[in-house]
Amino acid sequence: VAGPSLGGFGVAAALKSPRLALFAGSQLIAANEGWESNADVESIRDAVRAAGAFPLLSGSADCALLVKLVPGNYTAQVTSTDDSAGVAMLEVYDLEAPRLSRLKNLSARGHIQPGEGTLISGFVIDGGVKKSVLLRAAGPALSLFGLQGVLARPQLSLFKDGNLVAIANEWGAAANAADLQAAAATVNAFAFETGSADAALLRHLDPGAYTLQLTSVDGGNGIALVEVYEMP
Repeated sequence: VAGPSLGGFGVAAALKSPRLALFAGSQLIAANEGWESNADVESIRDAVRAAGAFPLLSGSADCALLVKLVPGNYTAQVTSTDDSAGVAMLEVYDLEAPRLSRLKNLSARGHIQPGEGTLISGFVIDGGVKKSVLLRAAGPALSLFGLQGVLARPQLSLFKDGNLVAIANEWGAAANAADLQAAAATVNAFAFETGSADAALLRHLDPGAYTLQLTSVDGGNGIALVEVYEMP
């Protein structure tokens, strides 16, 4: 989790004191406050270099965990140690090669608002071949899980090398709505209701680094979830 280190990239409102917690279901399996407090800090430095990630500042309150996980579903939570607010970036790198298992799905939930309240997610397609991915922005759909204050009209924008590749809102109005629905069922994603304002994209993408931005169609604010699924 990069908080203070984001200041070096011009982020003025970076989270000063982040805490990273990793859960398997409801069970806490690892946590960190201050990446250099880890007993395996040298291994973390090696892993950062191997992944091509930018280095965290020495002595900073940024967080990191190097863990070997069995197949399953996991949740990482980023909070503040002092209840302060700010911008933070959570990164997940798959370091196994050759891979007996692979990272198939990533999602992130946050409170969306104009400006620095944009939820940004990045992913990389490697291996030298194209990959089909399902990308989703859930706002209204989250109310089905009991969440209050959800984002009413999410908008999902996909970028590559700073260039806009695609933009989506109101998934049911898309020309390929049936394909979006079928793709969600294939990867076991929860279904969007017919006529909802949730957004989705199904794309066959070249190798490279991509960025997703989750914003509001009308400048509203609320809780939303961005999802990235690798299609089989």
